[in-house]
Amino acid sequence: MKGTTKILTVILILISVSCSAKNDCDKLLSEKVNTKAVIENKYRFTDKVKLLIECKYDSVDTEVLWGNEEEGMVVEFLFLIFEEMNKNSSTGEVVTFKEINELINELTKSEEFKKGRQIVVAKNLIIHKPAKTSNWKEDYKLLEQMNLTKSDLEKIRKIVEENEDKNWTYYKVLQELSTFYETTNTMNCPIPSYHDWFALPHNLDGYFELSEGIECSKISNRPVLLYFSGHGSIKSREFEAYVMSDDEVLKLLNQKFIITNLNIDDKSNALTKYYIYSKKDNDTIKQKGKINQYYQRELFNEDIVPAFYIIDSSGKQIHESYYFNKSIYSYKEFLEKGLEIYYKQ
Repeated sequence: MKGTTKILTVILILISVSCSAKNDCDKLLSEKVNTKAVIENKYRFTDKVKLLIECKYDSVDTEVLWGNEEEGMVVEFLFLIFEEMNKNSSTGEVVTFKEINELINELTKSEEFKKGRQIVVAKNLIIHKPAKTSNWKEDYKLLEQMNLTKSDLEKIRKIVEENEDKNWTYYKVLQELSTFYETTNTMNCPIPSYHDWFALPHNLDGYFELSEGIECSKISNRPVLLYFSGHGSIKSREFEAYVMSDDEVLKLLNQKFIITNLNIDDKSNALTKYYIYSKKDNDTIKQKGKINQYYQRELFNEDIVPAFYIIDSSGKQIHESYYFNKSIYSYKEFLEKGLEIYYKQ
């Protein structure tokens, strides 16, 4: 399933927010929470964070921080920080919402947030515009700012040309583009588990469970590219933005590899069939991120993101590992050498 489907869903849903009275917001800032307790029972905390964002941030910032998801990027970001704080305390630490707001302010300075804000601003400017070929040059710039690939932009142009007499807005055009991806599967492999939970950058096809990527490798006779990343990893987002967005890189990834993206900080539970029993800990690992951490440690003896490993359909690593490096040339060389080794076996 294409990552574009999820991206377009975010683009197409416009969030309406209403800020509570100022005295409610000021009162919230003095409230305290325990960092251990909120991780164990997050729902009430999530509601409070949403209220804080609605009070303290404008509508564009709110949409970037929260999106159309149940929790948005902000809760994942806070929980990563809380987990670090809890490592040194068995009972957790007490923080105020004023301190939490300061943490969110730090998030708004990240490249990931800035990119998200650019996308939302562009979306708001174009979403209700009439889709006309006469305005294509101007509209193209806004669509490009929404982080759509050149391939997507070309598809959009064709949709606009073919439906110009229907008086469509870009909301309808983007719906049509989303439908295209929902009915297209270029790999002829089973639909990935977790396809409704996660999405790869730049509309790439891929998997989110190691065994499924390997199974698709057997069907397609392509090597598996394991991409270990993290929701809270700024370097992963930078690599996706600066290197994986290159047209030649995207062509290689789309046509030559089975990409399997394994997030090491995801808090959701895996499907039961993918639980792992750890002999070392004498415990069953259920959380998706911890399962992926287990894979990386057991297979590669590493704990680093972003990290890339090329493996064959038996799970054997066939090429040297690749880490954060913003050189497009180096990454292409890594991919091409991996392909050469794979098909010489």
